[in-house]
Amino acid sequence: MTADVDGLRSAVEQSLRRHSPTPWLPDPANTTVTLLVDGIYHANFLVYSGGQVHVARVSRRSQWGLSTIAQLQREFAVLVDLAPLDVAPRPLALVDSPGAVPMIVESFLGGDFLPYPAGLSHCAETLATVHQCVPRRSGPLLDSRPAKEFLLGEAEKLLDSTVPDTSATRVLRRCAGVLEQRGLPETVPVLLHTDLIQHNIVLAADRCRFLDWEGARRGSAAWDLAYLLSPITLRWADSWGIEEFGDEQSVIRAYSSHAGLDAATLTDHVAAFMPFVVLRAAAWCVRRSVSLTRSGDAVTDRLALFSSPEFLLAHFRDLGVSV
Repeated sequence: MTADVDGLRSAVEQSLRRHSPTPWLPDPANTTVTLLVDGIYHANFLVYSGGQVHVARVSRRSQWGLSTIAQLQREFAVLVDLAPLDVAPRPLALVDSPGAVPMIVESFLGGDFLPYPAGLSHCAETLATVHQCVPRRSGPLLDSRPAKEFLLGEAEKLLDSTVPDTSATRVLRRCAGVLEQRGLPETVPVLLHTDLIQHNIVLAADRCRFLDWEGARRGSAAWDLAYLLSPITLRWADSWGIEEFGDEQSVIRAYSSHAGLDAATLTDHVAAFMPFVVLRAAAWCVRRSVSLTRSGDAVTDRLALFSSPEFLLAHFRDLGVSV
């Protein structure tokens, strides 16, 4: 644990020890905190108090340009809306009192990360349940810009002047130019997760739940499905290797059956979203790879793969985008 993370852990622990007793924090004075996972944008800590174990989620910074507290408020509101569906951690508290570290306290979801590829159809059924959520509390806080504007805009921001001009960035900029000329299907907007990588999907007792609602927004259901099935998402999974997944249709059929939608139409919508989703994900990888140079590290190696012009050209060509 770095000194920075340990300092944050200590600050979270002290904030909770000063908190008044509550059902989720029955013994504040004897509360202890340990690191669960330290990410680029959030740090998650296990909170032990009076025999209970929960998670404290602290925002380091928002990749969407929000203030720390605004980012946490949005995520907490989403968890409140999702609570009746039991598809996400239960929201226990939004801590934003003066002098305390701002954080979300949520239930700890034990279990294993979703097994790939066997669990993808099961995941699609849970995703269909998520998309049935009515965002009463979070709705006003969610970004609902048109998907094309959002995805192309995010790719452009990620590939700004601070990123070196390379073969990969030139490929992505040319792809963006092609996609500028395309449209995306108009559908009834639903609550989206937008970051359904393996480590955000937990399976326990045959029930699938989604973690990390940082990127929640509103838009077409096909957006989430395209991200779930994108070549970058699939190859990001542990132990996946570099094999292609050849049964996307089974995932779309599982979702369609659960959501009561036409599978053929949804397949077309997912295909339309796929190059836009891959563009934004690849732009994030290219930008991130600039600051990671350790060879042999699994994340670094995957970022290097996704940032290679050969990988990008081959996959965009498969998606019908030739540059």
